[in-house]
Amino acid sequence: MVTLRESAEFAPRATALAQEWRNLEAVDSVQLDSDWVRRLEAILRFVRIGLGMLAAGVAVVVLATVFNTVRMQALTQREEIGVARLVGATESFVRRPFLYLGALTGIVASGLAVVLSMLALYPLNAALARLASSYGAQFVLRLPDALSLSLATVVVAILAALSARWSVTRNTRV
Repeated sequence: MVTLRESAEFAPRATALAQEWRNLEAVDSVQLDSDWVRRLEAILRFVRIGLGMLAAGVAVVVLATVFNTVRMQALTQREEIGVARLVGATESFVRRPFLYLGALTGIVASGLAVVLSMLALYPLNAALARLASSYGAQFVLRLPDALSLSLATVVVAILAALSARWSVTRNTRV
């Protein structure tokens, strides 16, 4: 029994390996259910697209939330910002706290998303294990590696800071 590592193209790889193993003298029999592999590949492609669309939707919601939070904070501090400008504060001095607020909000949102995803994997993996065992297979859902999660957190922080910059620039004009 052979388990393939995760790959972009399961079906062609499985077929090529089965053909290669059939040609070996020490191998008596190779059994491959290529239809099942193709179905699995289609299901995984569907799930990846769905999760990508869900992630894009969540990103839009987070950016809109950051924009609105910064807007409300800027409007609340509008008089303070005006006084700061009168005494010589530069635009970057005025914007900096809002950029930090946006970036920090993005980092906290990313961390919360990772923790919630980790918690959600327990019941999902239990249900998936029962489903996979009925097909005589084993599947486990995992989070991306730590480097990918860290990179995603940095990207979210940058996008949130840009959203905050846009919001504070738009809502604190004199």
